[in-house]
This record gives sequence, structure tokens and C-alpha cells, in this order.
Amino acid sequence: MTGHLYFREMDQEKEANQLIENIDLITHKAHRSKFSDTFQKALSRPAQIVAAYLKIKSERQSIIFSILFSLSLFRINVDLDDLTTFLGCSILSVVKYLPDIDELVKLKIIRKDKHGRKRRRVPDRINTLRLFVPQDVIDSILRGDASLPPRTKQNLNKYELLDIFANILQERDNELLDYNEFCEEVENLIQENKEIPFVRQVLGFKLRVDETAILLHICSQFTNYERSIDIIQLVKNQTHRPKR
Repeated sequence: MTGHLYFREMDQEKEANQLIENIDLITHKAHRSKFSDTFQKALSRPAQIVAAYLKIKSERQSIIFSILFSLSLFRINVDLDDLTTFLGCSILSVVKYLPDIDELVKLKIIRKDKHGRKRRRVPDRINTLRLFVPQDVIDSILRGDASLPPRTKQNLNKYELLDIFANILQERDNELLDYNEFCEEVENLIQENKEIPFVRQVLGFKLRVDETAILLHICSQFTNYERSIDIIQLVKNQTHRPKR
């Protein structure tokens, strides 16, 4: 049994190294490639490997993800100017692939960074678009996990739910989500798992979403065996609502 476990771990490590190697290969070849059709076709095989890990069917989207992943390792976020400079192409050459980027955003393996926008209700504009790979996705790939953390948030147990909440809270603390976006994420997390006993208990308290977030934070800290919990900053963040 121990031997089988050893070889299985070896296989997982090999697959993880292969994934990182293919992401690195794609990124290396993408530099100054102008994202041409020839470049994309030449990387069909490594793109398929990355796509299989991401559980997507589009090779082009897996190439875009690989580039953004690599750039995210040394940048807080990546804007279209960063992409055009890296690829050596015009802004229009990148803009036509925005639907692919939007699909990656919907899957939550790429996120939009809206920090710094002065007017929160202004629609997204090309010149304000900044992208980043969520930290849990980066960590999963660098650790060599067999699969990504669950992008869908349904049918979770209470520990999985609290882990995902902790990631959402981290994005809030890093100002990658504003107050309304944070509350929406928490509300969706609760509603998508309202059938599990833990969430039914939480819903039974009839709390506001910001109060629910404080309760989930306390539960998350206890499950991580924290001896003391500092919720002062969290309460400040939760009570700091944007001016309307």
C-alpha cells in the first residue's frame, strides 16, 4: 500500500512539473509573438495540457491564462498595456480576445482588479481593465496540486466553505474586491450552499450579510486553531460602506 502511495505521489509531482513546464514554454514562446495564428497553432499540445488542468476546452484561453499566470508572479495586476508590450503587438490585436478573457473571469481563474477606480459605478473600460490570477490558483499550481481549488462553490462541506470565505476575505483585505463585491461574493457563497446544516444554522440567525461575514470569520479562525481572534479591523472594513 505504501509503495502504491509513493508511486502515485511521484506521478502527481511529474504531472505538476509538466504543467509548470508547459506554462513556462507557452509564456516563453509568447514573448514578442504578436499572438499570431502561427504562434497559437505551434503551441497546440502544451495548450491542451494547460486546458485539461483548467477544465476548459479552449486552447487559446489556456494560452492567455498561462501568460497572465506568469506575469502575475511578479506583478500585482496586468493591464492591456502590459500584454501588448509583452506580446509585441497593437492594442487592437489584444482587444479582439477580450471575450476569451471574459470567459476566464467567469470561471474565476482570472479576476478583474478594480482597485483605484474613483467611481465605482462607472462601467468597465478598456483603459481601466486590470487582471490578476487569484492567489489560491497560483498556490495550487506552484504546489503541484492535482486540480485547482473548486471554482464552483456548491455542495461544499463547512470546512471547504470556510476556506473559500477566507480567500474572499483575503481579496477584500488586499482591496481586490470593494465592499459591494465582497458582500455579493459572501451572499452567493451562502445561497449556493443553503442546504448544508452549517449554513442553515447561520441563516437561522437572520443576520445582515456584513454580520454574516464576521461570524464566518470567527468560525474560520477557530477551525484553524487560532487561540485569539482580532476582529476589530474586519468590523471596521464591514462598517465602512461606500458613499452613494
